[in-house]
Amino acid sequence: MSASVTRAARRMLLVLAAVLAAAAAVSACSSSSSGSGDTTGKLADSSGASAAVRQTVELASTKLLYGPTTGPVTQSQLRAPTASDIKALAYKPGGGSKKIAIVSCSAISPQCVHTANLISAYLSKIKISSQIFNADYTPAGNQAAVDAALAQRPDAIILLAVAPSTIGPEIARAKTAGIPIIDGIGTAETDGGNLDAYVPQGSNLYQVATAAELAVAGNGKTHVHWLTAPAYPELEVSAGTSYLKAECPGCVLTQGTETAAQVTNPVQMGQLVTSIMRSHPQTAYLTLASACADLQSGSAALRQLQQGMLAAGGCGASAVAAMNAGNLAFATGSVEPWTALAGIDQALRLISGQPALPETQVGPAAYLVTPQSTPDHTTTGNYGALDRWAVGLFDFVAPYSKAWGTDLSSVIAEEK
Repeated sequence: MSASVTRAARRMLLVLAAVLAAAAAVSACSSSSSGSGDTTGKLADSSGASAAVRQTVELASTKLLYGPTTGPVTQSQLRAPTASDIKALAYKPGGGSKKIAIVSCSAISPQCVHTANLISAYLSKIKISSQIFNADYTPAGNQAAVDAALAQRPDAIILLAVAPSTIGPEIARAKTAGIPIIDGIGTAETDGGNLDAYVPQGSNLYQVATAAELAVAGNGKTHVHWLTAPAYPELEVSAGTSYLKAECPGCVLTQGTETAAQVTNPVQMGQLVTSIMRSHPQTAYLTLASACADLQSGSAALRQLQQGMLAAGGCGASAVAAMNAGNLAFATGSVEPWTALAGIDQALRLISGQPALPETQVGPAAYLVTPQSTPDHTTTGNYGALDRWAVGLFDFVAPYSKAWGTDLSSVIAEEK
């Protein structure tokens, strides 16, 4: 398999059509109840999760969880977001003819469609025209979509989960034409560093939120088997596993590795879950690298075995719908409208001749939704309800409205 096809598959995993699978073989990586290192001040009592971990859950549930939006995260770095975290460019909408092309991963991905539509709606508010071009996860489809975007001679292009490795000639043509390309869901490390700007998807934060809720739900002593995805570093699973080991010394963590072959296949997903639970029968939460998987089949296998629950981060409103259907213990994810606004801001900077912000200064906060706190009770997924709930916890839209001199609040308010 070529490197370009591999990278195309990686981008596919970032959205609802992700293809993840786990090998039956696992490598144990336990954190026993005795723990190691200094745990002074970590435990709220002898049996529960620590006060700090409970605070992390509280933040993710009621204020949003913020910190480094890519890379490792420690407890001391976690907090609620503030308006000063959003460094929006001062921009005055004009009557010119600026236009931005949005190249979305696929028309069948709810996450890509959602984010692309948000970007388009926000651009309309600041009098910039836009057009959405849908790729299809394949190198040929990606190239065709970017070629079509370049033919419109836009002022900038925002990519959404499109592997840069599959569009090398198009990137070269864009550079020659002076058209900046922004990765709206990615980092330089995962993309190869050949684009003009990046917006991390904040997967490290929602993995941490996942770990914190596992610790609290298990009263500080739960058994977790967490599947990592070495081929997909953009999921940043290690941020969650590292947090659980550091902040829940009473928890037991075992880990396995995932490949890109099985978890969207109902039969293979059931076999995977059954194999893991037979090897690790004490597992209370089987945690996938991403909620973009066949959760229904996995959950059905657990019910047949009468043990454990599925947990996983990411996948937006689809994960909330899975939780409502009883196929996921809870839902965590990054705030997608914030991602959309950050991508536009990077494009405005480059169009205006200013340098893009470093990726460490952009990116969304994370959230935690439980069956008790869910803003959406449907099993079909309601992005409007999820986005209105998130902006109600912290108004991440207001700083952009102020910087761009336009009230942007109606985009989420009117979202279905």
